[in-house]
Amino acid sequence: MNDKIAYPLAIDGLSLIEHDGDPNFFKPFIGQKWAQPSVKHLTQLLQHVYNNPEEASMKGAAARRHIQQHFSPTQIAAVVAQEVRRLQKVIRQKHRHSSEDSKGLFLDVQSSISKKGLFKKLAAQKAERHESKSQ
Repeated sequence: MNDKIAYPLAIDGLSLIEHDGDPNFFKPFIGQKWAQPSVKHLTQLLQHVYNNPEEASMKGAAARRHIQQHFSPTQIAAVVAQEVRRLQKVIRQKHRHSSEDSKGLFLDVQSSISKKGLFKKLAAQKAERHESKSQ
């Protein structure tokens, strides 16, 4: 992200995440440090956008082009497929000396989320959304 396609927001520091008693709290977050956004800077940015609608519109269009160019379904599917292959390799190495045939265990995973299969699923979902919007 950069200031040509977005309005980066300053932070006031980092906060340590602790369990707050909420039963839906995602426990792996405990102990992480998260950015605390600057309310003062956010207020300034919102006023700037309000006072400069043409600039905001141009940034929005540039951000849309950036997303379309860098985060297409094909590109995301390739990243996912690469990560699955990496994880398969790690798991195979961990189970190399076990009696379980880990190679056979993960072939179904690879074929079910292969780049082509995932792309077809994403394309079908996009078509469904487009169809529902036009009705």
